[in-house]
Amino acid sequence: MDRRLKEAARVGNVTMLNKLLKEDPQILKKACLAHFAESPLHVATLADQVQFVREIITRVPSLATLPNQKGLIPLHMASVAEHVDIVKELLSARLDSNEVNQCLVNDEDGWTALHYAVFRGRVDVMEELIKHCPECIAEVTAKRETVLHLAIKANHKLHVVRK
Repeated sequence: MDRRLKEAARVGNVTMLNKLLKEDPQILKKACLAHFAESPLHVATLADQVQFVREIITRVPSLATLPNQKGLIPLHMASVAEHVDIVKELLSARLDSNEVNQCLVNDEDGWTALHYAVFRGRVDVMEELIKHCPECIAEVTAKRETVLHLAIKANHKLHVVRK
């Protein structure tokens, strides 16, 4: 990936992104051609750069489902880091109907974004993920662990809400 693009993503410099896009309209797509490379969206997600994430998914929504070398998509990373605003932005990406549901994407260990959120006790993230994709609760890891298993393993107290 172009070092200027990576730095712009890290610091959330949307002006630089626009300048780079003016120089090369395909720069975002080119940055993701390398097999399992970190995308600018991964970098911006980790750095909690909400506006930059919004700009990228508006321009190239499919980057939201691009995994890095460990099979992590930006939603996994935002869930671990408890970047709730970025989780919301990523879930709002206008993906094509043939693209996978981000909430159901597994990393190399079979973990979804909800698995990470539960294991880390990220309640606000859990709520967003479940609201967006209730069926993600049923997903299991490669070790056949459910979100309940992970919550217990991480020693989190679970609260059952009755309606």
